[in-house]
Amino acid sequence: MGLVSEMLERLGPETLSSAHQRQLQAFVKQLHDATGKPYPTIYDDLKLAFQVARYQDISEAECDKVANWFRAQLQNKRR
Repeated sequence: MGLVSEMLERLGPETLSSAHQRQLQAFVKQLHDATGKPYPTIYDDLKLAFQVARYQDISEAECDKVANWFRAQLQNKRR
C-alpha cells in the first residue's frame, strides 16, 4: 500500500478531464465573444488566477472554481 500512495503523491492532483477542458474552451470563446478580449489574454488571466503554467494543469477539484471565475469575468463585463 505504501508504494501505491507514494506513486499517487508523486502524480499530484488529478488535472481537468478532457470534457472539462472542452467546457473551459467554450467558456473562453464565450468570454472572447462578450468582451472582445484576445484568446491568449483570457488564457493568461486564467493561468494567473489558478497559478498554473498551462490551463490543462488546473486541478479537476477546482472545476467549479473555474466556472465561477468565468461567471465573474462575464459579470464584470456587464457592469
